[in-house]
Amino acid sequence: MVGISEKAGQAWNRGTDGKSFAAKMLCAYYDKSCDSRNLFEDLEISADDTFDKYLNKYNVIFLDITQFIMIIDEWDALFREAKDDTVLQKEYIDLLRSLFKSSWTDSIFEAAYMTGILPIKRYGNQSAVSDFREYTMLSPGRLASYIGFTEPEVKELCRKYSMDFKEMKYWYHGYSFSRLKSVYSPNSVMEAIKRDEFGSYWTRTETYEALRIYIDLDEDGLREAIVSMLAGECVRIDVGTFQNDMMNIKKKDDVLTLLIHLGYLAYDSAEETAYIPNEEVKKEFLRAVSSSRHKEMVKLIGNSERLLSDTLKMNEEAVANGIEEMHKSICAPIHYNNEESLRSVVRRAYIASDED
Repeated sequence: MVGISEKAGQAWNRGTDGKSFAAKMLCAYYDKSCDSRNLFEDLEISADDTFDKYLNKYNVIFLDITQFIMIIDEWDALFREAKDDTVLQKEYIDLLRSLFKSSWTDSIFEAAYMTGILPIKRYGNQSAVSDFREYTMLSPGRLASYIGFTEPEVKELCRKYSMDFKEMKYWYHGYSFSRLKSVYSPNSVMEAIKRDEFGSYWTRTETYEALRIYIDLDEDGLREAIVSMLAGECVRIDVGTFQNDMMNIKKKDDVLTLLIHLGYLAYDSAEETAYIPNEEVKKEFLRAVSSSRHKEMVKLIGNSERLLSDTLKMNEEAVANGIEEMHKSICAPIHYNNEESLRSVVRRAYIASDED
């Protein structure tokens, strides 16, 4: 371990201002964590009778309050837990701005690191903390491999704990970034290993409530987008309109972008599309949709569950009628015999199925 006095001696040799110089000299003299005799032996103090009595004999606490490293975990909790209190949010942003955008920020902070779900909140065109490098679910950059488990890591865990990798991938895989095409939900993977059972391990009450609130919003095209994603399709999305909070939700794309940041959707930056990443998240969507206020969506899920039951019972006539009803409801006559349209019909008809 490098003692304070050794560091102080190094700083002394580099030169500092007078006050800091004196403080670090005292640390170097009294601190017992290392031997600093060579720093003083040619100075007048070394001839004093008390030199050896006090030299490096004490535990020294050296507090330099001019260079902190600030670490804030869940920086956005206030925006999520008090999302209706805009006054409090503004005060919080002003606090962050005073810490990280003032004339003395560089003198006080060596570095700052913040974690959270939402990107940094902006008011108008001004960011509260524009000097931060931001890594998000939309653009994780070099941190992509740290957002979740990578495929090699999951394969090794499955081997170590005798879990079926193919099943693990089906349940928890699906997040993808430009630098890394295969990312898994880490908490869910570990829960499956601990319980030795695959299933949905999201916090059910919170997940259900969050999804239901946003699914119930009457934004343009939202219902159709969710239905398409439940059917295994990708939906084009403009993530640039999102205001980085949970209150200014003005259009469908705002809702979908928020769900990406919350982890309920994945994002393909190359195609600019959103999609449901895996079976675990799909089940949570189905639970939320089944009790939403959108009657058409509730009916769709109910019809799909009946169709799946009829299929398993080999009730051919009921299955044919169910597929035909779906075909008529979503296909214009001109596209009735189109192969791609039929594929979409089948996907939506079996939207409640465990398989795509």
